[in-house]
Amino acid sequence: MKSFVWKILVCVIPCVLAAVVTTFATVRYYEGDPGGFKFGVDLVGGTILVYEIDVRKSQDSEGKFGDPGRDINILAESLKKRIDPNDLYNITIRPAGGEGRIEIILPTGGTHRTKKAEATWNNLLKQMRGEFVKDYTGELAVGRGKLLELADQIQLIQSTSNWKSKLFASEEGWGRLKDSARKYWAKIDNDIKGEKDPKDNTKYREGRAPNKKLKDDLDAIKHNDPDRFDKFSDFLITTLANSDSATTPKTIKNWYKKQAWDETMTRVRARWKFLSPFQEDMERINPDSVEQLTTFVLSRGTVVGQAGLALLEPLVGDNLEKVFDTNEDPTAKQVREFITELYGRPIQDITKAINKYMEENQLSKDVSVEHVQQIKDMVSKVGALEFRILANNFDDIAVIGAKEDEGDARKLIKSGAKNTDSAVARELEDAQQKGLPTPAPRELGSGKPKPYVLTLANGVQS
Repeated sequence: MKSFVWKILVCVIPCVLAAVVTTFATVRYYEGDPGGFKFGVDLVGGTILVYEIDVRKSQDSEGKFGDPGRDINILAESLKKRIDPNDLYNITIRPAGGEGRIEIILPTGGTHRTKKAEATWNNLLKQMRGEFVKDYTGELAVGRGKLLELADQIQLIQSTSNWKSKLFASEEGWGRLKDSARKYWAKIDNDIKGEKDPKDNTKYREGRAPNKKLKDDLDAIKHNDPDRFDKFSDFLITTLANSDSATTPKTIKNWYKKQAWDETMTRVRARWKFLSPFQEDMERINPDSVEQLTTFVLSRGTVVGQAGLALLEPLVGDNLEKVFDTNEDPTAKQVREFITELYGRPIQDITKAINKYMEENQLSKDVSVEHVQQIKDMVSKVGALEFRILANNFDDIAVIGAKEDEGDARKLIKSGAKNTDSAVARELEDAQQKGLPTPAPRELGSGKPKPYVLTLANGVQS
């Protein structure tokens, strides 16, 4: 009798392997783990973005139109390299129906993967709370996938306690914070000082006398008040509420962060006296740049030396200890500890901890709602960058003027300087205080902005 064993095995083994692979993919899919089925947007839902190229602008120097089909394929390749070069998100980018159209298909991965991603993200929030902000009673309300926002929120929560108990606990530090607020929000400083009458320097303008109550309210917020930060924020919001300088709690928090960094650098200069001549160079160091500030201290404020240390850092890492072997020169560890004790943990350390957790738990990389907006931003940055000069000495000679005494804009500013009590002078001064552009030249009689005729290319007038 003829044996069919090998024929049976040849037929059965592929079926068994296919069943194993299918079962594995099915289990991984329902558990929400990567490695399962990758369904399209028609089965698991998602977002489809359709963009269209304005083919009218694709003309060459001779006025001939280019090839829309070729251009759209080039654009699709460029977008794929920018958005999903390694095909991690299963994003499809292809030409769509119609001339010059492109389609970006963003699948969400399905409900199972979404639930797994949400659970992993919530666990990440719990772990970050336990590691960095144990005593914080509020919630870390950050949407899934917003890693930088999460790191920034943790750093702000953690560092605020340092700022309250160390940086701005002294009367001098709190006084510097108040002075910076008066410089940043000029309206508060102007209201406290009042505005002198330009005709009589011994008097104040009508309705512009010094606001004593405002000064008393500001002075009442003391450096030893445990709620001084909240009271100071309420003071800023209330004082600026009905003005052009109105602010928000988020703006104030960012301002606190910048002031905390400036105060940290002030303390660093006080700790290491040899940095005093380099205050201007230190002010160029951005907030949270702990490593940059550390190398600046180690190099004694020498920018060239700091650049050399930055080049050595990838080679020596944390083994860099000291540059100058003197008693007054600190080690890198001492500088970092001094900065961290005052300012708080740098945001880079928090970001590293978040990324490490994501790698260990294989946090899903499916496209979330936040990621859709991020991809839209990426698409908007693909293409040519145009620079357009809005004013020049040829087309706008009537406004700018070729000489110092010519041009309607120069004449307007000079007339305001000569007649300081005029409406033009007040408008110029108001624009200067608010950081707004100079008002446009006026028509005689009506006072409306004066129109000008511009001659464009090919003699076209506008």
